[in-house]
Amino acid sequence: MKKATLKGMIAMEKIKKSFQEGTVIVYVTSVGYLPIMNVSIQSLISQCKAENHYDIVILDTNADQFDKKNVKMLAGEKKNISIRFFEPIAWVKKLISLEITLEAYTPYFRALLPWIMYEYDKILYLGADTIIKHDVAELYNKAFPEQKLVLSGPGHGDTSNEFDFDVMLMDAEGVRRQFQPKDIINVMLNEGMNECQTYAHLLQQYIHPLSAEWDTQPKRVIDINKMDEFRIKAKLIHYKGEQKPWTDPLMILMEDWWIVARCTAYYEEIVRRMCLYAPDNRSGIRVVMDEIFPKGSKRRAIVKSIIKPFV
Repeated sequence: MKKATLKGMIAMEKIKKSFQEGTVIVYVTSVGYLPIMNVSIQSLISQCKAENHYDIVILDTNADQFDKKNVKMLAGEKKNISIRFFEPIAWVKKLISLEITLEAYTPYFRALLPWIMYEYDKILYLGADTIIKHDVAELYNKAFPEQKLVLSGPGHGDTSNEFDFDVMLMDAEGVRRQFQPKDIINVMLNEGMNECQTYAHLLQQYIHPLSAEWDTQPKRVIDINKMDEFRIKAKLIHYKGEQKPWTDPLMILMEDWWIVARCTAYYEEIVRRMCLYAPDNRSGIRVVMDEIFPKGSKRRAIVKSIIKPFV
């Protein structure tokens, strides 16, 4: 079969393979999400097997050397695991011709993965909000059904058009044969779609649902009494949606995330952020009263003495 070529494309730094054969995992992150991604990679590495090779590529926006070092240290002395950072901002900038913030480049990184990862025929993309509980080589080695280029959510027999881009096995070479980068960019810019909607729009007929065990989502736990059974079956937990364990430590299946987070170099930073974003459960009138009568003030003490007999 004829291989797609880079003819007519803008040149960019080639991301070459770390191993001739092995599992290729891609993450995309902004600087602010690095501590969260670190937890996901920690969980992934804990499940890696010595007989397999793992090529972990991180597409980032201006990560500093301290963060890169912390993430790379997760591999330790394991020769079968490679962790590398790349920043394809200049290449993407030439394609979109827009003045945007650094963080705004990450959706384009995700949308253009087949071309950014041009040396690879197959890639496994994982979002930072995932916890891996099984060797991802098993998922990576799954075969694509005929005429399909992507294995992804929603799975669970769901036939909706929802496209879960945070857990995705892609036939990158197959996508490159069917589309060009301009096809992706045109949809995103002209149709106002984000990267997930763009892939759903262009790849809908090529998507095959991923099995539930590889896309376990807390929001799908309907019966709390069966939560342990749900957890045992899970090979990957995806904290999809607004509710996240690092902002809501009491959410369903949060234990799996925090067990790993405690072992990372970012644990204290994650806890600090969680404290900063702790929800304010006071009623509106209570907020006003606390402003007028601050805790520890004489005014508050006087008010308390007045209303005490009535409460």
